Amino acid sequence: MKKRKKIFYIINHTSFFVSHRLDLAKYARNSSFDIFLIVGKESSKRMQSYSNKILKKNKINYFRANFSSSSINLFKELVGFFQVYNYCKAFKPDIIHTASPKANLIGGLVGKLLNVPSMVISISGQGYLYTKKNFTNFVLSNVYDYIFKYIFSHKNKKIILQNSEDYKKFVKIDDKKDCILIPGSGVNTKKFYDINSKNSKKNILYVGRILKDKGIFEYIEAAKIIRKKFPKWNFYVVGPKDYENPSKISSFLLEKWIKEKNIKWFDYSPNMKKFYKNASIVCMPSHREGFSKVLLEAGASARSIVTSDVTGCKEAIIPNKTGLVFKSKNTNDLVKKLVILINDKNKRIKYGIEGRKLVKSKFDIKIINEKIINIYKKLIKNAER
Repeated sequence: MKKRKKIFYIINHTSFFVSHRLDLAKYARNSSFDIFLIVGKESSKRMQSYSNKILKKNKINYFRANFSSSSINLFKELVGFFQVYNYCKAFKPDIIHTASPKANLIGGLVGKLLNVPSMVISISGQGYLYTKKNFTNFVLSNVYDYIFKYIFSHKNKKIILQNSEDYKKFVKIDDKKDCILIPGSGVNTKKFYDINSKNSKKNILYVGRILKDKGIFEYIEAAKIIRKKFPKWNFYVVGPKDYENPSKISSFLLEKWIKEKNIKWFDYSPNMKKFYKNASIVCMPSHREGFSKVLLEAGASARSIVTSDVTGCKEAIIPNKTGLVFKSKNTNDLVKKLVILINDKNKRIKYGIEGRKLVKSKFDIKIINEKIINIYKKLIKNAER
């Protein structure tokens, strides 16, 4: 019997793995790979608790290392790096697949130093260091770029980019043949089934961490303006507070928004279907994304969409067919686009129907997973030559 190859997924959080890579890992296991998971420190205890249960249910063992997605504490990150290094050295993966900025750095460096036979690096966004301009981030981002150039010198690797802007950047850094554009992580369209849009309530939904970079301020301001004219419409926020992130907002401010009845807030929820079911419009005001999973889930749920015109969001819809696009960071334009859909139920229903068609044809999880499994198989063949 042919020996099963080992894939090590190295990712910042268990919650990210569950939401973005669990289906892929299960697919890989069914394709004769053994699965191992290394994760960093979690930002939310509730998310960690739920994710741990899901991992246990799916029989995926994991090792937690001492690195954090947003920390720049060199000592702690070095401890985390050597934990990952020693774990990989002991168990000898055939493939390391990393995703999320810090995990890409640590996992990529470990893979290069240990000369792991094959590496896959998924770039799902360039992270806070690249999106916020200040001196510290300028220095650190240049250090990161220098390390990534070293990582990319690995001879048997593939770099998966989720949007065209990141793809154009990375083909300048690395060999074009090693860069592959795969839009997003996919979505299980059977899970987010076609919910009857006609029965949806007067609710607008924001899904994501409560961060400035996610456009939460523009969303709240839009809620204040719209609710004065359309008091029967409710604005929901579903997502955790992330106090380790430099783009965080304070508990005081969140509580203020809730007390003013601008929004109804729910922490991380394992059952997003019910929120999509009760929404008429899904709003994604983010300032930048790798490729928005939320918009894919909204489309799979046949919900109309209003999203910012930024990379990672605009690619997930067809403007004026599956949703509307507004100018990023422009509250007035956001209000304008939301009001268009508030006033036109038929358009909301039509956009939802077309959105589900789009997601099923281009972004279904089976389509995305098959592409990545084929990458694994080709890398294994190259390594065995």
